[in-house]
Amino acid sequence: MGPDIAADVARLLSTLLDEKAWFRRGLTDGRLAELTGMPLQQVVPARVEAEAQGLVERQGVGTDHAVTMLTPLGVAQAHGLRPRSEEPTRED
Repeated sequence: MGPDIAADVARLLSTLLDEKAWFRRGLTDGRLAELTGMPLQQVVPARVEAEAQGLVERQGVGTDHAVTMLTPLGVAQAHGLRPRSEEPTRED
């Protein structure tokens, strides 16, 4: 995977995490393009690469409302992309 696609995958994962797009909630490619600021020509290859790595899954393929959501592995990976200062703190 080249550096450009890696950066696009990271942006895609971060956006899906920010939008809580996992377990029954996903985002369309159009919505991902809006939220990431990437054109569809970047979103689709990044999504395909993330899916090949097991980081995202698609539901509703073949319909007008196909959505992408994080897998558990994708959630873990996306959390690892965030700087420590952005992670929520736990108050005990």
